[in-house]
Amino acid sequence: MAALRAVVRSAPSATALEQQWRARSGTHLSPADLTRPQPQLRAQLLSQLQQLDNRVEASHNSGVRLARIWAVVQNTLRLCLSALFLALGFAAAAKGRHSAFTLLQVWQDSWFGDPQRLQRLRSRHAGRGRRGPDSPEVEDYFNAISPKD
Repeated sequence: MAALRAVVRSAPSATALEQQWRARSGTHLSPADLTRPQPQLRAQLLSQLQQLDNRVEASHNSGVRLARIWAVVQNTLRLCLSALFLALGFAAAAKGRHSAFTLLQVWQDSWFGDPQRLQRLRSRHAGRGRRGPDSPEVEDYFNAISPKD
């Protein structure tokens, strides 16, 4: 672009401008352009070069914006997947206070399994490791520490 601008500014005549323009850009100026006064022709060509330069810069900037947006999308997906895997890892080991099952097992049964399966498993494990206020171990403890009349 700078070379074409220099040609437009330095050409002494319209024919010299046309020859140098053709040598630099490979295109011809129209016969209507060659009949215009030289200052008007120069202004028109410089204006067209400026418009072309603006379009090239705008297309380059839009590519940069798309690259930034894509980077944000990639980072967001990476963080969401990391959070999901961390939650599943936590759920694989976390157990409820009164449950014999991990949180992941409960989720699997409620989402993908037989709804009655979880109830059957809970009834099978009832009393194992349970230390609620109505468990036999708690009752025995209170009987042991309470004063005997």
